[in-house]
Amino acid sequence: MIIEGQKLLLGNITRQNIGSGDGHDLAFKEFVLQMNKIFDLNQENVLVAKNIKNLNLTKRTTMESLTMNIFFTTTTLTSIGYGQNAPHSLYARIFCVVYITIGIPLYLITIADLAKYLSEMLYIGYMEIIKIKANILLKLKRKPPKFATRRTRGSIQLGKIIIAGENTIIVEVPFFFLYITLLGYISLCAYIMAGYENWTMLESYYFVIISILTIGLGDLTAKNEEYIILTTVLLLFGLILMTTCIDLIGSYYINQLHFFGRNIEGEDPLEWLKAVQQKRIEMLKRDAMRKLFETVTALHHLHFAARVNLGKGSIDSIELEPEIPPAPLSIEASNPTTDTILLSWVPPIFNDKDRKYYYTLSVKNRTPQRRNQNHFTVIDFINTNFYEVTGKSI
Repeated sequence: MIIEGQKLLLGNITRQNIGSGDGHDLAFKEFVLQMNKIFDLNQENVLVAKNIKNLNLTKRTTMESLTMNIFFTTTTLTSIGYGQNAPHSLYARIFCVVYITIGIPLYLITIADLAKYLSEMLYIGYMEIIKIKANILLKLKRKPPKFATRRTRGSIQLGKIIIAGENTIIVEVPFFFLYITLLGYISLCAYIMAGYENWTMLESYYFVIISILTIGLGDLTAKNEEYIILTTVLLLFGLILMTTCIDLIGSYYINQLHFFGRNIEGEDPLEWLKAVQQKRIEMLKRDAMRKLFETVTALHHLHFAARVNLGKGSIDSIELEPEIPPAPLSIEASNPTTDTILLSWVPPIFNDKDRKYYYTLSVKNRTPQRRNQNHFTVIDFINTNFYEVTGKSI
């Protein structure tokens, strides 16, 4: 191409009038444009390129050569391969093949581990955003009562306690959060590189996207050796972020395809998920019921009413005691199962030993189905110091 440019220059000078200076200038300009085109097409030798453009006539230092070698090694292992630098000798090419044969698998393992760690960080960050949003909404909705009694401040109603597992929500990072994070990082890299590479924002966007997608066309490459390490770090982190996004989105669609295949085979994945969720709820209910009744009994929120038996006779002879004795003491919850809990207490001390007292236990329903009804379960005539509450009774 240089010989062709030389012939073009000589031909233009021959065709032009020897006494015309404008013709010589035009021919020389065409020759310079031809040389610049050659430079743009072949940028393998950076030292010659700098000398042609009269940017730096000094010899490169060892550090500059080392940085370019680091950039070449990184782009080779990441399979970007701009083509700016390439081995020319036979031994260099053999070494490069052996090097990437060993290095690329190690690089893939490393970037997969880093992407997994970054995905966990994205989950944690998204969870923190959800917590902050929930706290703000809770503060906006919370209005303290104008006249609050001591009991309403310190008591917990049974209907307000939710057994863990029944309202479990599986949090997944939404796609728009991943897209916004990736687009924001690409924009940041494009803005930084456009500053020290003298690119437009469009060119910088193009270079970053082509690089983190490991396409590496080579028509636009980083040339500023002073910031080549920064460019390498930015591109490496961009590759990790891109791998993370592809992994999260890909795993979601793989699961969808898996369930689609199960549907084709005649199996219902929803029923399978319901069965798994039901087993998990049953495992959690035992501990949840124990904690629920321990909390309620500790707050003495169970309502006990005392009735006195006046003697032998019918049920009509039972009447309310004018002076109700104190509530039972030391209420404890024990022996929890999936659907039952044992309540025990110490009977109150009263002076009249001839009279026998019965207890009435009122428990508020945990999941009422209708609103306009009294959702309290009343258990009458408990004459022992313990009672086993079952799931059917609440």
